[in-house]
Amino acid sequence: AIEEARALDASSATPAGMRGIPVLVKDNVNTNTMPTSGGTYALKDFTPKDDADAVTALTNGGAIILGKSNLSELANFMDTKMPSGYSSKAGQTHNPFDPLNLSPEGSSSGSGAAVAANFSAAAIGTETTGSIIAPAAIHSIVGFKPTKDAISTAGVMPLSSTMDTVGTMAKSVKDAAVLYNASVSDASKAVSEQLDAGFLRGKRIGIVGDDPQQALARKIEACGAQAVPVELSEDGIDNEYIINQDFKNDLDRYLQTYQAPVKSLSDLIAFNQKDPSRRAKYGQDLLEDANEVTEFDKAKVEAMVKTAQSRIDDLLRDEKLDALVFYDNEGVLVPATAGYPELTVPAGVSDEGAPRGATFVAGRKEDEKLLNIAYSFEKKTAARAIPENYLN
Repeated sequence: AIEEARALDASSATPAGMRGIPVLVKDNVNTNTMPTSGGTYALKDFTPKDDADAVTALTNGGAIILGKSNLSELANFMDTKMPSGYSSKAGQTHNPFDPLNLSPEGSSSGSGAAVAANFSAAAIGTETTGSIIAPAAIHSIVGFKPTKDAISTAGVMPLSSTMDTVGTMAKSVKDAAVLYNASVSDASKAVSEQLDAGFLRGKRIGIVGDDPQQALARKIEACGAQAVPVELSEDGIDNEYIINQDFKNDLDRYLQTYQAPVKSLSDLIAFNQKDPSRRAKYGQDLLEDANEVTEFDKAKVEAMVKTAQSRIDDLLRDEKLDALVFYDNEGVLVPATAGYPELTVPAGVSDEGAPRGATFVAGRKEDEKLLNIAYSFEKKTAARAIPENYLN
């Protein structure tokens, strides 16, 4: 990696944005120089012949792929008893703020912990329902899940093609934006990196969910915005149903396309059953349930997506809102199903010492607007916590 960085520094041909910057990539994103396992033991030595599109974009831009970050196995879809951050390949990810008591949260847990612990300047994560937002919030870093398909998912081991999204995790909103631009394959989806610290002034932000002592509302108002309590119904939106509709067919297609050593979900389950204590320590009930799905209702899935989109669109329009905000991953279900952009920014710590994030949501393709809102909040609050005990 050091030799790569020196070579890039010496070359004027490489774009300056990410040149020589070390980036970790979640271990469900294809890299052709190191294994991509999804956290499974079956794929621990599987190295795809092609990089994922996002990795190609990063390396073309001069980023240094430092390594792969651990994840909750198969994007946290292994067994209901499996803790966040565990994979059969690499074991348990720990939260550097409090390794014994705080969960690393979400499936991009390794990416979140690594950035907080200074293993890397930034990291690539993936999200289906909260898998970037939750670990970013609990590690007091920025997590940006852009509009679905803004960053290509080609070469990413899938959980749900309906919801899967590639995103960025970094120590600041600006860094998350730079990494996002370096990850997109389509230049028309790039955003301006000239962000406005006063962007929130005069905006209307809808506060979703619990806000004890109106602490989040007060932070929003301190930025010059108006905080408006609102409700975002989750009725009739079932992400578990969507995942079960997608997972088996999506995973089988990925395994066969990239010539993995197991060719189907059925093969993977059978492989794990041969040595469950090592290959499926906590069980694999989610895999087994998904493998039994035989009836697929695409229309029902599409209806849920449209319902989620309409609920956000209607709420933003009817209340004349510029964005929504909630704590951590408390309100991710609707925007995740809708495929709308979300971005969490450090918002201090709880009374128990756990980091918290303010998670903003904007309309479809309003990624640049969302980055400006989050940047404005970040600059006014300066609430990022550091895992001092770990780093010292």
